[in-house]
Parts: sequence; structure tokens; C-alpha cells
Amino acid sequence: MSARDFADLTHADHGTPLRWWRYTDGFAVANFVDRTGRIIIMPAVRNGERCYWHEPLPPLPLYRAAALAARPDAPVLVVESETAAEAAGVLFPDHVCTSWPGGSNAVNKADLGPLQGRDVILWPDNDGAGLTAMARLQTRLQSVARTVAKVDVPRSWPNGWDVAKSPPAGTTPDTLRAMLRDAGGGIRAQPRQEGGETNRAASPDAPGARHSSGAPARRAGSWPDTASDPALRAGAPLQGGLARPQWRAPGNDEQACDEDPAGPVAVSSSPAPSPDSAWPEPDLSLLDGHRGHLPAFPVGVLPAFWRDGCGRAAQDAGAPVDYLALALLAVGASLIGTARRISPVPAWTEPCVLWAALVGGRSSGKTRGQEAVLRLLRVLEDSLGTTSDAARHRHLAALESARQVARWWRQQVHNTAMAGAEPPELPPDAVAPPPLRQLITGEPAVETLADMLRGHRRGILMAPGALAGWLDSTARRVRRHRNRSAWLRWWSAIPPEAAVSVLGTMEPGSTAAAVAGDDGLAARLLFACPEPRPPQALSDRAAPLGPAALAALARLRDLPEPPRVVPLSAGARLRFEDFRQAHAVAASRLDGAEAAWWSKGPASVLRLAGVMAFLAWASQPEGTAEPPMLELGTLEAGAGLWQRYLWPHARAVLRSGGIDREPDIKVLRWIRQHAKTQVSREDLRARALCRTCDAGETDVIAARLVAEGWLRPVENVHRPPGRPPVRWVVHPRLCEARDA
Repeated sequence: MSARDFADLTHADHGTPLRWWRYTDGFAVANFVDRTGRIIIMPAVRNGERCYWHEPLPPLPLYRAAALAARPDAPVLVVESETAAEAAGVLFPDHVCTSWPGGSNAVNKADLGPLQGRDVILWPDNDGAGLTAMARLQTRLQSVARTVAKVDVPRSWPNGWDVAKSPPAGTTPDTLRAMLRDAGGGIRAQPRQEGGETNRAASPDAPGARHSSGAPARRAGSWPDTASDPALRAGAPLQGGLARPQWRAPGNDEQACDEDPAGPVAVSSSPAPSPDSAWPEPDLSLLDGHRGHLPAFPVGVLPAFWRDGCGRAAQDAGAPVDYLALALLAVGASLIGTARRISPVPAWTEPCVLWAALVGGRSSGKTRGQEAVLRLLRVLEDSLGTTSDAARHRHLAALESARQVARWWRQQVHNTAMAGAEPPELPPDAVAPPPLRQLITGEPAVETLADMLRGHRRGILMAPGALAGWLDSTARRVRRHRNRSAWLRWWSAIPPEAAVSVLGTMEPGSTAAAVAGDDGLAARLLFACPEPRPPQALSDRAAPLGPAALAALARLRDLPEPPRVVPLSAGARLRFEDFRQAHAVAASRLDGAEAAWWSKGPASVLRLAGVMAFLAWASQPEGTAEPPMLELGTLEAGAGLWQRYLWPHARAVLRSGGIDREPDIKVLRWIRQHAKTQVSREDLRARALCRTCDAGETDVIAARLVAEGWLRPVENVHRPPGRPPVRWVVHPRLCEARDA
């Protein structure tokens, strides 16, 4: 997996990073939270115009190397993480604060060249791993730096504490500055000047002094104030598009909040909410649904017969019409298959093959909507007379007869070869009959499906139910590349290959398989993920998609041979060329899974338009001639459906990274309903989620909400015996949304 920029890079197993730390233009690291709540650090590199996950050979660059080069006379403070380096840079602006990638286990990989001849102070995390890492670094720096010193953190301070976290009660910034000054001994700090140059005459605490950000200097003994300093306000960009650590300004009885969104920490016994200005602006649309405002299916693009039938069937099934409409297009494509191909120019033809995914949560109506159309296909299959027990028995008898004749023929060939005579020709009865024709199957195994298609190149619909399992098994099997190649051939249906259309359902949390890897299968899926439909009144009327719909689909099933190429009319061809030009321009702004999906746009538009044209023809009276070419109106309907409906839905699914936001929404709505200002992990797990998630899964949900600014973890300073509670402060706007 690769991208044009680090910010667009996602991981196949861990999804979207919580935060990026850019070391150089060619190297960055990202933080993830795995399913157990553990923080994972992954390195990435840039090679030319592409970024991808990779750890280069050591030595690895130091964080903020540009600041080290710009301030050669300033003392250097080395901490153990990028978060701590950013926080230390705010507290100690007269030092260049840096770190190395990979944490305590990677200290030996750091490039110490920029520290040559510098005055260096080491500030370890207050744990065993931090002390060991800084001891190793101190040994390495003995022959590199001019002086090396180390800050002694009191052992009574919280385990794992660093400068990015809230200090113990009674500790002020002056205390931390004194610790740094005592460790440095005779090292004289050089305050920064505008533009990053050193200024020995100015003092950072002098009245009217200003830092490089242009903000007034802070008074001694105060924490950084995000409300008054726009450079430190929540979400303010740093170099490389990163965000600065967010801080709170506590009052007399308040405890500062640890803003590291990497994972949950304990909260103090009396936490106080921060000022509204210190919180990032939340995405309140998440409370209304995890996919935001996506367009509804434009049923007007369907022929009138199918538009009315799908609308009434959706109402009877209690399902969004999106599911029925997209399922109808996939079923129609499977019946046409290779019988008719759409051609914008003689050298380019597209089969009527569509792969469709109906995305929705539990009880969203996706299965009911799909079944309302699939039952028609099963009735058509039964009418072929190939699915009855008698037909299967006749087929088995024919197979056995052919096997015996072939066995006799092989024996005759052996005898004549031994006698030196001419071998007999293969009798026609020795050839095994092709499998019985099927219109639908739930079997995704490549070998089984290939056998079904032998002798039936028209095509079939593969409807396995849950598509995530098919995608995952296709990507993970030992013969992955062989399976992938077979599916891509069936999607392209280039003669003599058969055509296989795909229709199935997905839950939002299972879409990770769709966006993982670069096997290209997900790029061919057309997604529909509408909001759930409210319950409708029950009706005893006959099924809207009844005998007339069956007769229309039967006309598609029985399209006469041989296969025919359907060209575009002159107007449709000009419109398609305009679409291709605009499509190519927009493609340059995309990358990753979205770029892969977008690249299939021209082919998908031709296929959609072709299926809609023949669905319209099939609903006409018997004897109506087939469409000789694809007209302008039909092509515009296909292009509009793809660009204004399918693309927004695909983007919503692909950007979700496989994350099911329903638990997040449930937590936020529970907090809003009960007007909570702070919550514990037990509140979230037992009350908001009704114990549907374990403690580790609850921590992952909380970590996402912390990263998005909904919650803030704060540290428990007064630790009673036993395990400390894990709690979070709630964004004030959440309760305001309830009042509104």
C-alpha cells in the first residue's frame, strides 16, 4: 500500500493512524492503537513520489533536525517520544527539544551526528525502560557531545511520567525548569529570537518578550495557555501538517490534563473541565449517523417499470430503496453477462458485469432488500429445469455413461498402439456433458466456480451473502495470486472467459477486508450504504416485483446468441469523451484505495449504462427490438449514477478503514442522554455498550474518541491501593448538543 503523502497513508491491519510525526521529507512515523489498546509505532518512507510503510536501515534521523541545524548554539534536550519533544519545546523554548524514532528499544538506531559538539541534556521517562534507554544514549554521546547531563526525575512521581503528561500536584513549570537547570549545571540556555535565531540578550520571561510564534511570552509559573496563544490552540498546524499537543490551563484546584491521545490513562479524583476554547471543534454529524449525509439513490435513473416496482418492494420489505435498486442492477448484469458488450470504440468493449456491495448495520434492511430481488432470480433458475432432483439424476447418469465410454476408448487406444494400428477416434459419447446451467451460486471457491462455468460462458451471479468473508479468503489463501487472477478475468470477461457478477452484504465493521491490500477486488465493488429506513406499515398486497418482473428478467436470460457488441451513439460518444477527460483530471488528486476505485470509473459507467438500457428494453412489450446502440440519455444516467451516488458512498466506505462507528455513536449518544461531564471505562462498557465489548475493545473505542476530541484522559495523582480507575473528561459541546 502506498500514497503520495504520509497523511494519506493507511495501514492494512491497523487502519488510519492516530497521529503522524514527520522527521524529514523522506521519513515519518505513525501511532496506532491496536485492538487491545496497545500503542503501535510504524515507520514510513518516501521514495520519489510514493510513501509506503518501511523501516530504513539505521542510523535514523532525530526529530526536529531542522531546528537543531538552525540553532547550533542552543543546548539540546533529548526526551523519549515525539509527543514529549513537542511539549518540552513549549515549556523550554530556550532549548532545542528532540527525540528519536522507535521508542526506548530503538535508541541505538538514532543518528547522533547532529549532536556533535553540542551541550546535551537527557530527560528519561519515569520507568525502567526510559532510564535504561537514556543510560545507553548517554554512553553513546560520551564521544560525540561536548557535555552530557541527565535530569533526575523523583521516583515518587507517577510511573511512566514524561513532560507531555500532567506533573504531580504542587509541581509548577518553574519546578521543571529548575530540574532542567540543575541537570545542565554550567550550560547556559540561549533563548530563541524571531525566526529561530538565538538571542543572548533577551530573556524568555522578560516583559514584552515574544517567542518565534509571535505570541506574548508567558509569565513564570504558568502552563501554556491554548486559549490566548493561537500557535498552540487545538489543531494548530505544525511543520508537515501535524498538530501541536493540546493543553489545559488549570485553576487553583484543577489538575492539568494529559493530552496524549494514544491511549487511556487514569483520571484524578476531582477533574475539572477545561475551557471550551481548549477543546477542538467536534464533528456533531457523528451523532446523527456514522456515514454523515450521503445522497439517496436516484431512482429516476431506472426505467419507469423498475422504478415503481423497486419503490413499492422497498416499502413492503422495510428496506431502503438503494439496496433493491443496486441489487436489481447486479442481477440484470448477471443475466446479460457476455451476451451483449458495450463499446465506445471498436478496440474497447465492456461486458455487462457488475460487482455490488450492500453496506449496513444489523437490521438495516440490506438482506431483505437483496432477497426481494434474488428470489426472482431463483424462480428463473428453477424454470430452466436444471435444479430439480430428476434433472440432477439425469446429469449424473450422463456423466457416468461418458466416463465408461471414455474408459473403453482409452483401452482401445492402448490395444491399437501395442499392435501398431491406427487408434480409434474419440466417440462423442465419451465427452462429459457440461454442468447444469445455474444463474446464482453462493460458492466463492475458484475451482468450484470454474467448473460451474464450463460450457456456460454467458455468466452467473455469485451471491455469497457476506462479502467480507469472500474478500478476506481470496486475499489470504496460499494460492492468492491465482485466485485474484481468476476473479479479475471473470470481471473483465474477455473471450473465452465467462462473466461473473457479484452481489452481497457487508456490515460497516467488516469493510476492513474491502480496503486492505492492493489486490484490486474492492476497487471493482459498487457500494450502497444508506441510512436505515424507519418501520413501515405492514401490507398484504401482492409482491410488487411479480410475474411482470419475472417475464422481463427472463428476456434478459434468454437473449439470443451469438454475442453482440452495442456501440455508442454519436451524442453518447461525445458525452463519454467529456466524462473521460474530466475523470482523468480528478484522478490526479486521489491516491490509495480511493484512486483505485476511481480508476474503474469509465468502465463502470459503460457497464451501468448498458445494464440500464437492456433493463428498459426487457420491460417493453414482447416483440420490441433490442436497442441497436447506447443512446445519450442512457449514458448520462449511468455517468450521473456513478459520479453523484456511487462515488460518495464508495468514498465513505473506503475512508472508514474498516472501522464500525456504531459503538462510538452509541457511546456518544449515551453520554449526551445522561449529560455526563466525565465517564469511566466501566460506564462505557457496562452502561453505554451494555457489555457487548470487553475492556480492551472499550479502550480502543475510547482511544478513537480521544483522538477525535470527544474525550480527554487525565491522570490519577492520588492512587489508592489496587488498580486505579480509568476515566475521561467529556467535551462540553456534547451536552450542549443534547440541549439543542
